[in-house]
Amino acid sequence: MRVLLVDPVADLLPALQSALIGMQGVELYCAPDGNTAIQHASLLGGVDVLLTEVFLPGIDGFSVRDELQRQTPSLLTVFLTRHDLRAYADAIRGTPVLPIPVDPELVLSALQESRPAKAAATPPPTVAVARAIFTPPQKAAPVRPLPAAPQTPTLPEPAPKPSITPATPFPQAIEKPPKDAYAVTAPRSSSSEARKTAPTVLPYAALYPGASLGPYHIFGEDGSHPLGQNFAALHTSLNRPVHLVVMRPESAQDTEQTSAFLADARAKAKIHHPAILAVYEAGELEGRIFYAIERADGEPLESALLRGTKMDSDLIVKIARTTAECFLHLQEAQIPRLPLQLGDIRVLPDGNVRMQNVALGGLHPAVETPGEIALLGACLSKLLPPEAPASLRLNLQRTALEHPDRISGWEEWLALSNPVVSTAAPSKTENKTPTGSEQKPQQTRRFPLGLVLTLGMGAAVMGALFYGMKPESLTPAQALIPKDQYPVGTGRRAALDEFSLDSTEVTNRQYFKFMDWMREHPREGSRYDHPEQPPHHSHIPKGWEEMFPEKFRPEKDKTNPLLDLPVTQVSWWDAYAFAQWAGRILPTEEQWEAAGRGPRGLLFPWGDEPEPERTNVNRPGYVLKPGETSGPRGVATLNDASVFGVKGLSGNVSEWTSTRRDGRVVVKGGHYGAPLLTLDAASTISPDFRSANIGFRTASPASSTRP
Repeated sequence: MRVLLVDPVADLLPALQSALIGMQGVELYCAPDGNTAIQHASLLGGVDVLLTEVFLPGIDGFSVRDELQRQTPSLLTVFLTRHDLRAYADAIRGTPVLPIPVDPELVLSALQESRPAKAAATPPPTVAVARAIFTPPQKAAPVRPLPAAPQTPTLPEPAPKPSITPATPFPQAIEKPPKDAYAVTAPRSSSSEARKTAPTVLPYAALYPGASLGPYHIFGEDGSHPLGQNFAALHTSLNRPVHLVVMRPESAQDTEQTSAFLADARAKAKIHHPAILAVYEAGELEGRIFYAIERADGEPLESALLRGTKMDSDLIVKIARTTAECFLHLQEAQIPRLPLQLGDIRVLPDGNVRMQNVALGGLHPAVETPGEIALLGACLSKLLPPEAPASLRLNLQRTALEHPDRISGWEEWLALSNPVVSTAAPSKTENKTPTGSEQKPQQTRRFPLGLVLTLGMGAAVMGALFYGMKPESLTPAQALIPKDQYPVGTGRRAALDEFSLDSTEVTNRQYFKFMDWMREHPREGSRYDHPEQPPHHSHIPKGWEEMFPEKFRPEKDKTNPLLDLPVTQVSWWDAYAFAQWAGRILPTEEQWEAAGRGPRGLLFPWGDEPEPERTNVNRPGYVLKPGETSGPRGVATLNDASVFGVKGLSGNVSEWTSTRRDGRVVVKGGHYGAPLLTLDAASTISPDFRSANIGFRTASPASSTRP
């Protein structure tokens, strides 16, 4: 079997060499780019396996694969990539896609699933020969029906529901996956007898992007499950997008955990409501216990809240009615469910509202309905447009827990949302209505997800003016991003309202003003903290006091080059508090990506061709100029501006966003220590994490930046 490895950065061969050299049956050849790979394959008379990155100098990996397949129709291709390739679903369909840094075990698993290759010719004497043993693929097992429900199933604590849009980890930098992230295969034995008797155990990680499980083609991981993993997938026979929830093998070996997993699947399958995502299939497939559930791409309510958008009053009423109807349906069916989370409610592009299937199997404690109603009411109040009718505004105010005439049940909520919304202007009574829930930070902590904006943008601006500062000086100048449909993520489009984004990353100079203000007003600083921020959290970056001692003042040393570098070693809590203090917010993942990719959906700020020299990313030492080192640069010196004039999105430092999944935060953009990434790449990081590679920038509605 001839294996051709295309290794443009010269970092793939060292990772794979130890697994391949000395094994029987494989000839290993290397090429630095696509054109050279095609030449090698022609001289060899064809190759059997192609291992390649997609984004290559000159010619991309898709073109290399297509050209080599003309020479060898049975060619097996494995893409090794640092990027999110789900936007190229058609191009990668049926092709394994493995992340870089490369796990040799995953490469071997991908090759194990191929057909036995033809015998290879004797290699030239100058080429190193690697040998490996590959077993034939296991036969796919038919889908088996679910076993009978147990009498008293036991379930673990449910995890928060994930967002639809998955994220792709960064290579090498920021956070590395734990070594035990995948199930470990049985140790290899050097004896031929052991190889004959020991069964081949495929690791769970064989379910990589591009792999298949029965009729399901997997695009990528999409969140997590207490006992398994979620995958974004496509049922190829029906051309139907699904969430594929697959139980981990180690969990499947536990009878109680298997019973709990299947009990949840059965409970979800009982739900037949047009607004709740339906379960299509459940059972065992190719030795894995799974269920497939409907996938609906839409914006989570939490994301709309963080984005600061305003919704039409009719849509607000539809969200309220749909949520109440769904929960009453589960209540009448006597099916336990997870507590309400704003990410469970999704607004589809056509204006319909859908809810995640939150049904649970077995016995679970009752949820606190008044708290859920208060959470949803606080969120919808934030999304309410200024011209909303007074009756709707007053009803939402009645959801607050401290309201003397509060709404306490979903039946009452549904009854109040039945009347048709009037488009009349707010009455004088409405103008006199107090907004105490927005004025008292101690009350906002009752709604950790609903009131994520804390005091809101206006309060932060007023606070800045009260202490004698101009809000415009707190953050970088901003670029206007017009209202449009922007290509983002996995080939989808996001409808974004007009907003503004910092044209550069927040600098040490700007963050110093925040630190200075916090020193002078220690009691007032907590008003800008996120409601879920851990107690006693300090907003001082790691190493900050050594870099900028208390006696230091930037106005006395304006030429200090450290001041113009992007601020780093800041947690998500720090970035959130700074944005609130400056009268702005953190951008959503979609806003960040739209500002870099533009309406055409470019892969990089300057176009679709990778040009690492245009930005501050990791480059081999031989291309560095004399005296040049790897590290962050002054934000004004970057040459990677997008079509909107936003700099630093492709390199310098990665950046926090406001998008959260499973208690973690989406981080976007490459940095000086990582290879060049496309702008659709993303990672999810703990909000407590601090790194010299991560900074942030802020966003705001366009109207707040105009005179």
